Amino acid sequence: PIATVVKARLLQRAGDDESAKEILAAALKANPDEPRLLLSAARFHIEAKEFGEAATLLERGRKIAPLDGDWRESLVKLYTETKDTEKLVAVLREIVAEDPDELSGRIILSKAALDAGRFAEAEK
Repeated sequence: PIATVVKARLLQRAGDDESAKEILAAALKANPDEPRLLLSAARFHIEAKEFGEAATLLERGRKIAPLDGDWRESLVKLYTETKDTEKLVAVLREIVAEDPDELSGRIILSKAALDAGRFAEAEK
C-alpha cells in the first residue's frame, strides 16, 4: 500500500492523474481498509474537486483507524470547502471536546450557533 501511494504521487506530479487514480482505485479494491490508501485517495479526490467521494473515503478511514491519519482535520477542510455546516459542526465538536486550546474550531462553532439562532450554545 505504501508503494502504491508513492507511485500515485509520482504519477500525479508527472501530470498523469488518470493513471494515479486507477492505481489508487485498484489498491483500494485489494486493501479496502488500509488507512494510508484511504487518506491518499481522499486527498486525490479533493484536489480533483470530487468532494462526495473524498468525504466517503475520509469518513470510512476515520471509522476504521481513528488514530491513524489526520481524518478530522481533512474533514474540516473538506466540509469548509463544500460549505456543509452541519457536518462541519459535528467534526468540530469532536475536536474541541478533546482539545481545550482549540480556538479556531470554537470560533467557527460559535458563528454557526449564532447563525442558527442558538444563542446559549454560542455563548457556551
